[in-house]
Amino acid sequence: MTRRPQHLPLFFIFVSYYGVRLTKYPTGETMPPQFWDTTTQRAKLTKKFPTFPEFNTRLKNIATMAEDVLRKYMNDHDQQPPNVDTYRALLDEQLDRTPKVVAKPLDLFGYIEDYLQDCETRIIEKTGRPMTKGTLRVYKQTARVLKEFRATHYKKREFSFAQIDHHFYSQFQQYLVKQNFATNTIGKHIRKLKTFFIEAQERGLMPNFSPKRFKAVSEQSDSIYLNEGEINALFELDLSQQTRLEKVRDLFLVGCWTGLRFSDFTRISPADMDGEFIEMETQKTGEIVVIPIHPQVEAIMSRYKGITPNSLPKPISNQRMNDYLKELGNRRGLILSCRKPSRKAA
Repeated sequence: MTRRPQHLPLFFIFVSYYGVRLTKYPTGETMPPQFWDTTTQRAKLTKKFPTFPEFNTRLKNIATMAEDVLRKYMNDHDQQPPNVDTYRALLDEQLDRTPKVVAKPLDLFGYIEDYLQDCETRIIEKTGRPMTKGTLRVYKQTARVLKEFRATHYKKREFSFAQIDHHFYSQFQQYLVKQNFATNTIGKHIRKLKTFFIEAQERGLMPNFSPKRFKAVSEQSDSIYLNEGEINALFELDLSQQTRLEKVRDLFLVGCWTGLRFSDFTRISPADMDGEFIEMETQKTGEIVVIPIHPQVEAIMSRYKGITPNSLPKPISNQRMNDYLKELGNRRGLILSCRKPSRKAA
């Protein structure tokens, strides 16, 4: 089977009956995501995508066919809707698709690998944007932990969809506890597993899966933040002889005074700066935010003016930045982290 180009997302149709989803069905159609209109749910009418008329016509024909198939089945079966497998089989028959085109993964891990591969080009319905690299990384971490769990508890025994029940949930949760994962980390992995399994359920792979039985544990965590006096002391600290720490300190302060995530304040561009404000689209949610430029951020920008395109310190990896912040914090008796900058001092 020839696989579709990995850089083009595959489009699906969602068929529901009185609010109950019957199926999520692949249309077989692909296109560059920048030409998709999330409002009309069709390709944009643009010369940059010259085949948009044919593309939209094909989508319309598939949607019409799906409605006709559902209507005919219900007329022939006393107005009762088909189950997922029956309906998908009828759609396959109408589109003259061979089993290879809609082949299901052979096992649980084959399905998860297919799911992760699809996530790399998937458009998130809520935002109309591709999944962020950070979110995809979390899904891959959960898949890795699940494989480690299988190696410990099942070894050479079968590990299939049929084994995903409340007993599996209890065993997996106990395994995570024994690995000394924090409560919120355990909850994170459970939530990602539920996402895997709910999608599998929609594909007809796990018809008896009950999401309600997979409860994601959580606990309230302490929010450690610097007060304004500590931030000012950090800003005034002379690090001119330690440029490595100085750059990290300056970048950390940009995060403090903007309240942006690491993934956002490390990619502020000159185009995002408009006079006294920073206006940009956040990477994770696609939200447009407008943030006043704090005097300390202005001072930092003057320090790097002409050195970097955005007049801000050149970013480094999150892990390395946290390591340097820890070193700086140890010297000053502060707890510094670049995970969630706080707005409380602003």
